[in-house]
Amino acid sequence: MNDGIYYPFSKDRFATYQQGIKRLIDKVHKSGAKLILMTPPAFDPLPLRKQGKLRGPGAEKYAWFAIYENYDQEVLSRYAKWIVEQHDKVEMVIDLHTPVTNYVAAKRKKNPDFTMSPDGVHVNNEGHSVLAAAIMKAWRIDQKPSSPELLEVISKRQQLLHQAWVSHVGHKRPGVKAGLPIDKAQESAVEIEEQIRRLLKGTP
Repeated sequence: MNDGIYYPFSKDRFATYQQGIKRLIDKVHKSGAKLILMTPPAFDPLPLRKQGKLRGPGAEKYAWFAIYENYDQEVLSRYAKWIVEQHDKVEMVIDLHTPVTNYVAAKRKKNPDFTMSPDGVHVNNEGHSVLAAAIMKAWRIDQKPSSPELLEVISKRQQLLHQAWVSHVGHKRPGVKAGLPIDKAQESAVEIEEQIRRLLKGTP
């Protein structure tokens, strides 16, 4: 999502992106590990267009808060297509761009204002479900409905570790409460993971 830096398409920037992915493939394989590449998801311009926060061609500057209006179709879609073409160089490629694009398009047939990305970039829970479904399909894993309790516990673990790591690396987030020390957070996460395993097995 960020690698086009929200600007119009640039051949030089795209070449740098491609070189970076190729270095990544080389380093991962040299380590003996397998690699799964995922395409960037889709940018949704609708929410920002309504807010007047998009910028057209020829603007002096673009940024995450002033995104190029055709960023998805001219930049991310091209990046995604190229990633898919690397399928013979890695163990697997998962296309996330197409499922998100198709899902949103289908929803907008009934509701033209539908979006899964209130800021155009970060998807909500529904969007994450679409991404997860695409990954599980690629892995040939049957998708089973999750109980509200299981989702709540998984979310609790995610928030715990997210806040702890953000604080641990020194990320400045004004107004956001600091997370636990990373060792304490990881200890608590182990307990939550045991609860997750019990819920997955259907045991109390």
